[in-house]
Amino acid sequence: MSNDSLDLRALTELQNIMEEDFILLIETFISDADDRMNDILEAVGDWQRLRRAAHAFKGSSSNIGAIKLANLCKALEHHAMEVQEDAGVAEQVAQIKEEKGIVAEALATRFLN
Repeated sequence: MSNDSLDLRALTELQNIMEEDFILLIETFISDADDRMNDILEAVGDWQRLRRAAHAFKGSSSNIGAIKLANLCKALEHHAMEVQEDAGVAEQVAQIKEEKGIVAEALATRFLN
């Protein structure tokens, strides 16, 4: 896991606040991440839908401390809202998909094992 994938300090604080509910948060994020990714993949070509899907994934990623993933989603959201050109979308989506896998694995390894 790269150092910029997760904000470990924020995650530790969240874990201290949430106590036993923290594990449920991690499990929910990991299971929902696949759905969020599918929403993005299915929305490609529909700018409004793609913007909403990227925005939703950005929010959940931010909440869990997945900084790089949130920033990638923010860039895609901006692209869908302002640029609206097919060029670059496939690469952005691929980066989000790759980072989603990195984050899910890192969260599972650190908190669920």
